[in-house]
Amino acid sequence: FVALIAGKGKDAKEFRVHKDFACHYPPVLKAAFDSDFLEGKSQTYKFPEADEATMSFLVHWFYTQELIVDSLVENKWNNKEMRSHIKLWILADPLLLPRLQNTVVEKIIQVQDTFGKTAVNCLPYIYENTAIGNPLRQLML
Repeated sequence: FVALIAGKGKDAKEFRVHKDFACHYPPVLKAAFDSDFLEGKSQTYKFPEADEATMSFLVHWFYTQELIVDSLVENKWNNKEMRSHIKLWILADPLLLPRLQNTVVEKIIQVQDTFGKTAVNCLPYIYENTAIGNPLRQLML
Protein backbone atom coordinates (compact mmCIF):
# COMPACT_ATOMS: atom_id res chain seq x y z
CA PHE A 1 0.00 0.00 0.00
CA VAL A 2 0.91 3.64 -0.49
CA ALA A 3 -0.50 6.69 1.23
CA LEU A 4 -2.02 9.59 -0.67
CA ILE A 5 -2.49 12.61 1.58
CA ALA A 6 -5.16 15.15 0.64
CA GLY A 7 -4.95 18.59 2.22
CA LYS A 8 -2.53 19.81 4.82
CA GLY A 9 -2.27 20.32 8.54
CA LYS A 10 -5.11 19.20 10.76
CA ASP A 11 -7.42 18.97 7.72
CA ALA A 12 -5.23 16.40 5.96
CA LYS A 13 -6.84 13.07 5.11
CA GLU A 14 -4.87 9.91 4.31
CA PHE A 15 -6.02 7.45 1.66
CA ARG A 16 -4.38 4.02 1.62
CA VAL A 17 -4.26 2.66 -1.92
CA HIS A 18 -2.79 -0.49 -3.41
CA LYS A 19 0.48 0.60 -4.97
CA ASP A 20 -0.24 -1.22 -8.23
CA PHE A 21 -3.46 0.77 -8.68
CA ALA A 22 -1.95 4.10 -7.62
CA CYS A 23 0.94 3.66 -10.07
CA HIS A 24 -0.82 2.02 -13.02
CA TYR A 25 -2.14 5.17 -14.75
CA PRO A 26 -0.19 8.16 -13.40
CA PRO A 27 3.47 7.98 -14.41
CA VAL A 28 4.19 10.73 -11.89
CA LEU A 29 3.19 8.51 -8.94
CA LYS A 30 5.04 5.50 -10.35
CA ALA A 31 8.22 7.55 -10.68
CA ALA A 32 7.81 9.03 -7.20
CA PHE A 33 7.11 5.76 -5.40
CA ASP A 34 9.88 3.89 -7.22
CA SER A 35 12.49 6.56 -6.48
CA ASP A 36 15.04 7.19 -3.75
CA PHE A 37 13.34 10.48 -2.96
CA LEU A 38 11.20 11.08 0.11
CA GLU A 39 8.05 9.75 -1.60
CA GLY A 40 9.80 6.53 -2.54
CA LYS A 41 11.21 5.98 0.92
CA SER A 42 8.02 6.84 2.79
CA GLN A 43 5.60 5.50 0.14
CA THR A 44 3.61 8.69 0.77
CA TYR A 45 2.59 11.35 -1.73
CA LYS A 46 1.12 14.64 -0.59
CA PHE A 47 -1.54 16.61 -2.43
CA PRO A 48 -1.79 19.76 -0.27
CA GLU A 49 -4.13 21.45 -2.76
CA ALA A 50 -6.60 18.53 -2.88
CA ASP A 51 -9.59 18.12 -0.61
CA GLU A 52 -11.11 14.89 0.65
CA ALA A 53 -13.91 14.76 -1.94
CA THR A 54 -11.55 15.28 -4.85
CA MET A 55 -9.14 12.65 -3.58
CA SER A 56 -12.03 10.21 -3.09
CA PHE A 57 -12.95 10.65 -6.76
CA LEU A 58 -9.32 10.11 -7.78
CA VAL A 59 -8.89 6.95 -5.71
CA HIS A 60 -12.19 5.56 -6.97
CA TRP A 61 -11.05 6.21 -10.54
CA PHE A 62 -7.74 4.41 -9.89
CA TYR A 63 -9.70 1.26 -9.08
CA THR A 64 -12.61 1.50 -11.54
CA GLN A 65 -11.82 4.10 -14.24
CA GLU A 66 -15.32 5.41 -13.54
CA LEU A 67 -16.54 8.74 -12.24
CA ILE A 68 -19.78 8.54 -10.32
CA VAL A 69 -21.94 11.64 -10.60
CA ASP A 70 -24.53 11.72 -7.83
CA SER A 71 -26.36 14.68 -9.36
CA LEU A 72 -27.16 12.54 -12.42
CA VAL A 73 -28.21 9.56 -10.30
CA GLU A 74 -30.38 11.73 -8.03
CA ASN A 75 -31.51 14.01 -10.88
CA LYS A 76 -30.61 17.04 -8.77
CA TRP A 77 -28.02 19.75 -9.53
CA ASN A 78 -25.12 19.60 -7.06
CA ASN A 79 -22.79 22.57 -7.31
CA LYS A 80 -20.40 21.17 -4.68
CA GLU A 81 -19.99 17.97 -6.67
CA MET A 82 -19.35 19.95 -9.86
CA ARG A 83 -16.64 21.90 -8.06
CA SER A 84 -15.03 18.62 -6.94
CA HIS A 85 -15.04 17.36 -10.52
CA ILE A 86 -13.39 20.57 -11.68
CA LYS A 87 -10.77 20.18 -8.96
CA LEU A 88 -10.26 16.58 -10.08
CA TRP A 89 -9.64 17.69 -13.67
CA ILE A 90 -7.07 20.21 -12.44
CA LEU A 91 -5.42 17.63 -10.15
CA ALA A 92 -5.21 15.13 -13.03
CA ASP A 93 -3.21 17.58 -15.15
CA PRO A 94 0.16 17.42 -13.33
CA LEU A 95 -0.39 13.69 -12.76
CA LEU A 96 -0.49 13.26 -16.55
CA LEU A 97 -3.90 11.59 -16.59
CA PRO A 98 -5.58 12.74 -19.82
CA ARG A 99 -7.93 9.74 -19.74
CA LEU A 100 -9.29 10.88 -16.38
CA GLN A 101 -9.53 14.46 -17.62
CA ASN A 102 -11.54 13.27 -20.63
CA THR A 103 -13.88 11.34 -18.33
CA VAL A 104 -14.37 14.43 -16.15
CA VAL A 105 -15.13 16.57 -19.21
CA GLU A 106 -17.67 14.02 -20.47
CA LYS A 107 -19.44 14.08 -17.10
CA ILE A 108 -19.37 17.88 -16.84
CA ILE A 109 -20.95 18.13 -20.30
CA GLN A 110 -23.54 15.51 -19.38
CA VAL A 111 -24.47 17.40 -16.19
CA GLN A 112 -24.60 20.74 -17.99
CA ASP A 113 -26.80 19.31 -20.73
CA THR A 114 -29.08 17.57 -18.23
CA PHE A 115 -29.66 20.64 -16.05
CA GLY A 116 -29.04 23.45 -18.52
CA LYS A 117 -26.59 25.03 -16.07
CA THR A 118 -22.91 25.81 -15.86
CA ALA A 119 -21.04 26.10 -12.57
CA VAL A 120 -20.14 29.74 -13.14
CA ASN A 121 -19.19 30.17 -9.50
CA CYS A 122 -16.27 27.81 -10.24
CA LEU A 123 -14.80 30.09 -12.91
CA PRO A 124 -12.55 32.03 -10.49
CA TYR A 125 -11.08 28.75 -9.22
CA ILE A 126 -10.55 27.51 -12.78
CA TYR A 127 -8.84 30.73 -13.82
CA GLU A 128 -6.62 30.75 -10.72
CA ASN A 129 -5.47 27.18 -11.36
CA THR A 130 -5.15 26.91 -15.14
CA ALA A 131 -3.21 28.67 -17.87
CA ILE A 132 -4.51 30.81 -20.72
CA GLY A 133 -5.99 28.61 -23.44
CA ASN A 134 -6.62 25.71 -21.05
CA PRO A 135 -9.40 23.43 -22.37
CA LEU A 136 -11.26 23.52 -19.04
CA ARG A 137 -11.58 27.30 -19.35
CA GLN A 138 -12.98 26.92 -22.84
CA LEU A 139 -15.44 24.25 -21.74
CA MET A 140 -16.85 26.31 -18.89
CA LEU A 141 -17.41 29.48 -20.90
